[in-house]
Amino acid sequence: MSEKIVIRNLYKIFGATPQAALQQVLSGVGKPELLEQHGHVLGLRDINVRMMDGEITVIMGLSGSGKSTLIRHLNRLIEPTSGEVEVDGEDVLDYGPERLRQLRQSQMSYKMLDWRRELAVRLNRRLTRKPSAGWNESGWRVMRTIFHTSYPAACSSA
Repeated sequence: MSEKIVIRNLYKIFGATPQAALQQVLSGVGKPELLEQHGHVLGLRDINVRMMDGEITVIMGLSGSGKSTLIRHLNRLIEPTSGEVEVDGEDVLDYGPERLRQLRQSQMSYKMLDWRRELAVRLNRRLTRKPSAGWNESGWRVMRTIFHTSYPAACSSA
């Protein structure tokens, strides 16, 4: 398989002077200190990822951990403070407006979803439609384990 997307040394710093803040981060200043002392937010720190052609890549993390920020760098909805983003061996940061439009329309697709909600909806559908022998109880067991509840309707409406 060939490399479809390569991200190297990607940094994103939000604030008035991100390049100056980047120097602080490179010298060891952490996320809390960067915000408190310099008024900048460290969105991404030294991200390095290789996504292979034909593979499905899942980016998971806690709320506020930078998942959306990372994804938006792939098609330059957000510009990086520093680093490289390549798609099919081409540096996306060198793309002009027309090439970016082509990339966004024909090569980029992603779906943001809450996997717990998605699983709850799918299990709820399965539980309410033609439950096969034995599946009903195992489905409930899965729901209770993941959602700590016995009510699939409550999970799927979250």
